[in-house]
Amino acid sequence: MTGRNDPWAALKTPATARTLSARLTHKDSRWPLFWAVDARSQRLLTLHLSATVSPPTGLPRFRGMTMEHRRPGGGEPDFLVLQLLQSEYSEVFQEFCADLVRVTNRATTEDAAVRKFIGRAWTWQRFLATGRGGRLSHTDQMGLLGELNILGEFLLPLLGAPRAVSAWTGPLGAAQDFTIPPSAVEAKAHGVASSVRISSEHQLAADALDRLYLGVVEVTRSSADDAITVTSYAKTLRDAFADAGPTPARDFGERLRAAGLDWAEDYADTTWRIGDRLWYSVAPGFPRLTPGVLPGGVHSVRYSLSLESCSDFAVTEDTVRQAFSPPGHP
Repeated sequence: MTGRNDPWAALKTPATARTLSARLTHKDSRWPLFWAVDARSQRLLTLHLSATVSPPTGLPRFRGMTMEHRRPGGGEPDFLVLQLLQSEYSEVFQEFCADLVRVTNRATTEDAAVRKFIGRAWTWQRFLATGRGGRLSHTDQMGLLGELNILGEFLLPLLGAPRAVSAWTGPLGAAQDFTIPPSAVEAKAHGVASSVRISSEHQLAADALDRLYLGVVEVTRSSADDAITVTSYAKTLRDAFADAGPTPARDFGERLRAAGLDWAEDYADTTWRIGDRLWYSVAPGFPRLTPGVLPGGVHSVRYSLSLESCSDFAVTEDTVRQAFSPPGHP
């Protein structure tokens, strides 16, 4: 995709990682929408935000792309960014961006423009998710069960339904699975192997956080009478959030869909047992790869992390509970 049909073709790659090369999507665009490229020549679509716009929450997550709210500071405006991570999705990405530009420019106020930008992105997320083959893989089921366990067994009784489900930001594109400002939790599941899979250099990056914990849940295949499926476990939590009101129930359903769970799929052939939770403080010296230690040009890394190598950073669940307890909570 080059030449006049490629809106990024005329943009030069910036020299530093902190800058973007950008141009307005249309000279008469109603809102500040820009085609942009970064220092790695990756393609972006950005929507700049004024100080009067409430920070957006609940951004969708995509395969091969990412959407996030960036806060550059230094007097520069915040902006929403949709970024292409994998070049094989270039054609879909261009169509996606063109549609976002078209729909967003129909808005008559800035608040409406932001809502249309995010809302249309969610429409695309649901559309693109239908092409993933439907069923979650065994690894995906394990990972989702680990997140649901920490959400339902740890955060729900600690924070209450509205705050707990709002904290589950991983399915919506956040670097960590749970964000409880100014801290976060990255959830992982492990089976027989005593290691977990880290899927990006950002998952254990704690530079902008006061605290970051790694919560590891034991999830193993089981045929016992009390074994659960990913759908039965999710349904139990769905009922709990429904009891708390329509908003937590809606937000929980939204995140489940973003995580790839389709209620129409049958997971009865795969049953699981959920065991103990382990907790680790991601403090200085913790074994990890982060953007700050990677050489230039290296990104989107995935690696296995041995839990034995984390033993010096192990903490009790009570320690984590106290760190996230609301004021006045026992």
